[in-house]
Amino acid sequence: MKDSDTIYALSSGGGCSAIAVIRISGDCAFDALRLLQGSLQAPGILAMRILRRSDGGEVLDRAMTVRFASPRSYTGEDMAEIHCHGSRAIIAAIIEEWRMHRGLRLRAALAGEFTRRALLAGKMDLTKAEGLIDLIEAETQAQRRQALAQSEGVLEKIYNDWSERLFALLCEREAQIDFPDEDLEEDGLDGLANERSPQRIVSSRMAEQITGLREEISAHLELADTAERIRSGVAVALIGAPNVGKSSLLNRIACDTVAIVSSRAGTTRDVVRVRVELGGLAVDLLDTAGLRKPRSAVEAEGIRRAEDSARSKANIVVCICDARKPDMDALSIDGKTRAYDFLLLNKSDLLSVAARKRISDTTSADGNLNGSLKGNLSTFLVSARSGDGVGDFMEALKDKLQVSEQPIAPTRARHREALTDVRESLLRAQNEKDWALQAQGLRDAHAAMERLTGARDIDALLDKIFSDFCIGK
Repeated sequence: MKDSDTIYALSSGGGCSAIAVIRISGDCAFDALRLLQGSLQAPGILAMRILRRSDGGEVLDRAMTVRFASPRSYTGEDMAEIHCHGSRAIIAAIIEEWRMHRGLRLRAALAGEFTRRALLAGKMDLTKAEGLIDLIEAETQAQRRQALAQSEGVLEKIYNDWSERLFALLCEREAQIDFPDEDLEEDGLDGLANERSPQRIVSSRMAEQITGLREEISAHLELADTAERIRSGVAVALIGAPNVGKSSLLNRIACDTVAIVSSRAGTTRDVVRVRVELGGLAVDLLDTAGLRKPRSAVEAEGIRRAEDSARSKANIVVCICDARKPDMDALSIDGKTRAYDFLLLNKSDLLSVAARKRISDTTSADGNLNGSLKGNLSTFLVSARSGDGVGDFMEALKDKLQVSEQPIAPTRARHREALTDVRESLLRAQNEKDWALQAQGLRDAHAAMERLTGARDIDALLDKIFSDFCIGK
């Protein structure tokens, strides 16, 4: 498929709706619109038009249409939109007219192809496109704010500035290599301006510029963890022995029956994942298999996945025990003691008043449990059945997960990896005495920055990123 093809797609959600938006972009976009409505209005004018079959006969719908002339469009190409009624039959009839017309080179768009064309036309950089994906998929207000800032070019501006500064440094060093006999007195080479040896240390001015750039990138990278947590969410694993109420607690928090609850031990065989919003963050609650000696191969696999979730996938691990017999020894992961973040003593509704008092006596004023249980844990007496204490635990969890939003921050692992490459290349350039090696370090840093913004080496990367887009965007 060629980029010169004119593409079309339903850009609004599928299914029945009051309004549907159909997009078309490419050299034949205006001809395709004329095919349905006859004459064309001026660009940028949203007009009511009757859409008919291409033979001029049957009316398909009464719709609002608009066209955008290149380059003043989302894709940078000639582009049109049809805002019709959201009937599946109407949408199918419009697209069928285009599909069946042999005189126009039209085809259905691939996932994200409109935005990909906008990127290739220079309407946005790769970070803006990624911000747009995140904005479409945003589930929380924090995700929305972060994605909106990125889609509006917050990262693009700072990365382009760094790229331009890197390119200027590279050009300066290349010029000094290519023209070694030119007057270098303005270069500030610490008194070495008249020395013609190819082995000269970086000028103090250039060294200061490289150091300043490295420090800016390092400070930026320190914000990556928070930004990625906002974008991707955090995982909270619920672990414990069988029948302590992990699934019941999950259902209580989710306000739904998402996990099977049974008095039979070993009911949970796989990791059950439920996403909730907490303090502006997307939180994945992971209900895991009960930790005990497995009695079947299936249960053994469930326990293995529970341990894997607690060990490597979860940001927070919540240990759940039966309040009547809180035995922590059975909850080691791979035979090792796990540093749990919270301890929930469930089934508090089954405790006597005296038992409640004994637990209170072993709990310090700040909520940490001491005494018979190992370590100091932020502890809550809860009942998944009645809901008692669950709200207090959720508030404590929200406080622990609280993050400070940073709109100018790398939001993806790809950003972090590229910026780390830039920083390391700058360090190599600064430590080298040979000008040619210094130039290579600067060249590597600039290349990594261009990969970050999508200016080079991006074909495979674009295929991956835009496959995550919905059709019609």
